[in-house]
Amino acid sequence: MVDNNLFSQFISAIGQAKKIVFVGDINQLPSVEIGNAFEDIIKSKKITTVKLKSTHRQSNNSKIVELAYMIKDNNFDLKKLCENQTIDSQTKSDLQTIFVDNQNQCLKEIINNYNLDDRIGFNEPYKIQIISPINDGDLGVNQINKFIQDNRLKQEKLDQKLNRAYKQTIMYIIKKIKLCI
Repeated sequence: MVDNNLFSQFISAIGQAKKIVFVGDINQLPSVEIGNAFEDIIKSKKITTVKLKSTHRQSNNSKIVELAYMIKDNNFDLKKLCENQTIDSQTKSDLQTIFVDNQNQCLKEIINNYNLDDRIGFNEPYKIQIISPINDGDLGVNQINKFIQDNRLKQEKLDQKLNRAYKQTIMYIIKKIKLCI
């Protein structure tokens, strides 16, 4: 996720360093700015690289990791991905997939599933992450966040624990409610 300008500034700032160790992932999302420095460096084969084979951020049975590998290998298998994806207190999957054909129904499904709370162990808003590949439009980050704030945050007031709601992040601060929308 390092763009060319940021990488150039970094190289200028390190001066006469003799050795630099870069840690990154060639499969992560590209920078939103110009260039993809890590990927370009790795693909150039001008430096020694090491490829890690195991994941340390999620558990070994993580459905998120399984989905990532399916996408990476162009081998998406919905049936396999949905195995053991139950919403109960015994089995807490780290991934839930919902497919909706209608855009209007999609936002309603987000709210319905955002309200799952304790049934899947998400009893605080900052424990849920909704990802959209775009910022604008009916299903962009801005509209999804506005919809959640209008339909969930104002109604339930999150047990008086929410202090501010920002564009892409919900800040959790104990005390009183104040929604900045």
